[in-house]
Amino acid sequence: MSSTSTIFQISLLFFITNLLLSVLFPEYVCAYDGYDECSKSFSCGNFTNIGYPFWTNGQPEYCGHPAFKLDCEGDNVTIDIISQKYHVINISYEYQILKIARTDYRSSICPKSFVNINFNVSEFFNITDEDEYATLFYECDPTEYRAHNKFSCPINDEVVDIYFTAPKLTGHEMSTRCNVSLSLPVLDISIQRFINFSMTLEEVIKEGFEVKWNLDAEECFECFDSGGKCGYERTLNEFTCFCPDQPYSTKCGKDVKKMTNSFKDKVGQGGYGSVYKGKLPDGSLVAVKLLNTSKGNGQEFINEVASISRTSHVNVVTLLGYCLEGSKRALIYEFMPNGSLEKFRYNGNNSKSTQHLGWEKMYEIMIGIARGLEYLHRGCNTRILHFDIKPQNILLDEDFCPKISDFGLAKLCLNKESIVSILEARGTIGYIAPEVFSRNFGEVSHKSDVYSYGMMILELVGCKNNLDAGDTHSSEIYFPYWVYRHVEQSKEFKLPGVVTSEENEIAKKMIIVGLWCIQARPSDRPPMNKVIEMLQLSIEDLQIPPTPFLSSPPRPPIDSFTMSTS
Repeated sequence: MSSTSTIFQISLLFFITNLLLSVLFPEYVCAYDGYDECSKSFSCGNFTNIGYPFWTNGQPEYCGHPAFKLDCEGDNVTIDIISQKYHVINISYEYQILKIARTDYRSSICPKSFVNINFNVSEFFNITDEDEYATLFYECDPTEYRAHNKFSCPINDEVVDIYFTAPKLTGHEMSTRCNVSLSLPVLDISIQRFINFSMTLEEVIKEGFEVKWNLDAEECFECFDSGGKCGYERTLNEFTCFCPDQPYSTKCGKDVKKMTNSFKDKVGQGGYGSVYKGKLPDGSLVAVKLLNTSKGNGQEFINEVASISRTSHVNVVTLLGYCLEGSKRALIYEFMPNGSLEKFRYNGNNSKSTQHLGWEKMYEIMIGIARGLEYLHRGCNTRILHFDIKPQNILLDEDFCPKISDFGLAKLCLNKESIVSILEARGTIGYIAPEVFSRNFGEVSHKSDVYSYGMMILELVGCKNNLDAGDTHSSEIYFPYWVYRHVEQSKEFKLPGVVTSEENEIAKKMIIVGLWCIQARPSDRPPMNKVIEMLQLSIEDLQIPPTPFLSSPPRPPIDSFTMSTS
């Protein structure tokens, strides 16, 4: 099954409306237009609160079926059925019954033309069991019929006799001596009143008859019950359920709780919520991020939906859907079976929990992350700054392809602007660029993500743990500065898993690139496209960067690397 079909079959409960995001991000439209448009009922003549399958001029055609267009002219409401125009007398949604009368017979029983309509062959309408067909005969031998069923009718400036019969009336069947006959559906009760002389023939015909529409009844009820709005896809000629996120074939998705088996399989925990493993009806796995209601005011939810919905890149996680029910908020992503990069970070011991991917694979992952960031910074129509690049927010698929996730702190930059304004520091301590704390270092921009990326490289290769365990003076200095001094003086690092000269070169190259990325001044850091180029150079072609700080800073407390701030 294709990823597209998986997305269209994703199970969700109730979705956030377009209004929420359009107020906060006017340039961003999250809801499918069909949901908003088809949520609006309309009035026609004396009828109010009309919806699917009916539609009228001024409404999108996809909000109704092509065969159910109503024409509204003052109090007069008409509909065309089998190329014949009918006056609409009543609409009953409860029983799906439409009471109508032929417009060409409402003013006179003497038509300008003779048109027979058989509703038994109609694709969408059938007369109800209580109704029947009556027959008008024109230009007949007067001796064939009872006198009280005889009427005069001026046709083409000539008065002719017409006769009327119905199954409940005593009389002859259609005569071969009649030149013209015309069948009209009529109400059974009207025929009874005609027999009792309480209604005239004109009144019987004007009273009309009832037809039951048999279009998409079960589908529309199921769609409405799931929170959707019924509609019709003209290009595919089929019923469509318009939901706030996208159209579905029959109904909006199911309960998130059911998708995750009552949140039994927890696979992750972040500052803004927990992540659970879920399964779609077709068996596809998803990750459901349930956001904490106590954190923030929902801005992180808006940030994530507004930013990641704009993306499509192999190194950026795919958002399949999102859900809002009261104060509960959830985000549904493609499932990453190998979890986050955090569990592959060297932790300085030889426990079984320590996993190392190997230097070649780690190198490929770092290039993949760099490509994902370069896409966010330059490849989207709107520049996206992530502001929380760290191992926990890098997910790995079944092939260990890295994907950037968790856009809760992201910032959208319109018109490719490079400088952004933020009211407070955002990110995780230990990865936050200095300019985010103090504008004395420079302006906040996409270079702030470059800094976080550099710090992540230095941590992943094990440099921080070298500092913790191997230097007697480590308590006096900040570890990036310590790393720089080792590189500058060509000292060796005790890095995990480094055996061959090729692995040693990969490790050193990553360290040098990391040091370039964490330069104190944003202007001294390379953009991500340059970072990719540097990673692909040989170690001989790389220059040693300047000292990463303007002066040798004291080392902050170790626990500051695990603190988070919003």
